[in-house]
Amino acid sequence: TVVTFDTMGGSPVTSRSVAYGKTVAPPEPPVRDGYRFDGWYESNDGGTTLSDAPFDFGTAVTRTMTLYAKWIPLHAIRLQADPAEGGTVAGAGTYPAGETVTVTAVTAEGWQFLRWTEHGQEVSTEEAYTFPAEADRTLTAELNAKQQHTGTRLDSHNTAPTIAGGAPFRDGQPNAVPAVPEKGYRFVRWSENGRTVSESQTFRFTA
Repeated sequence: TVVTFDTMGGSPVTSRSVAYGKTVAPPEPPVRDGYRFDGWYESNDGGTTLSDAPFDFGTAVTRTMTLYAKWIPLHAIRLQADPAEGGTVAGAGTYPAGETVTVTAVTAEGWQFLRWTEHGQEVSTEEAYTFPAEADRTLTAELNAKQQHTGTRLDSHNTAPTIAGGAPFRDGQPNAVPAVPEKGYRFVRWSENGRTVSESQTFRFTA
């Protein structure tokens, strides 16, 4: 009896002669670009439809037969951060079709995550984006530098001496700047472009 191995587009595997009632040893797995080998299967229609379960190489061979290779497509997931200095991305690689993929973006200090895009179209606003591997994909993590406001030196009303307030202020963070008049002066108000914004001696605001 002879066992033939049809690799279905993979690297060739030599047929094997087997004594009646004996078992056949499994050959070295074939290879095929862009696919993962998933076992040998029997088929009643020349490999178009494979059996539900892979062939059991512990089964006694009692007839000449052909075994067919099963292949699972592999999909390449490519990632990039834009701009590169804004952070790092993880999860790139090659995944079998249908496997769950999770890609993540980790921002550098002073940067914030905006979204994942593909061909310029938004696909997720989550830093950890999960999806099934169904095709080759190139994903971009779009990042944005957090705006930083620098406090300027602040003057008390009219001719009073300057009052320090030069720390850096980041977007969305509460800040407080106290006015401490020098001797001979009194605090009147905080103003911006001639408009009163606070009459409290400590000016509180969000950058």
